[in-house]
Amino acid sequence: MQLMCGDFVEVEGQRFHVRRASVGRLRILTFAMEGSQFAAFEQNRGPFQTELREARRELSLAQRDELVDAFLLAYPRLCHEAAARLRTLPGDG
Repeated sequence: MQLMCGDFVEVEGQRFHVRRASVGRLRILTFAMEGSQFAAFEQNRGPFQTELREARRELSLAQRDELVDAFLLAYPRLCHEAAARLRTLPGDG
């Protein structure tokens, strides 16, 4: 699961960087164990990737809604502050 979701995989206290393979945008992890080099490729992206993409979309929609709500709450204060600043600007003549 770490290979498919994260930027790092942790095994027995060691962190390994996950990168994208050039083929099919699959993720790959290279590591050494007992003196030998290994590479782990992501497998079966289909159903999991669809669920992950949907979860990210829902999160981004929730974040957008949260930002809109924060802006709407702050809008009256921002307008009041802007009007106060405009009153302090020197006039045209």
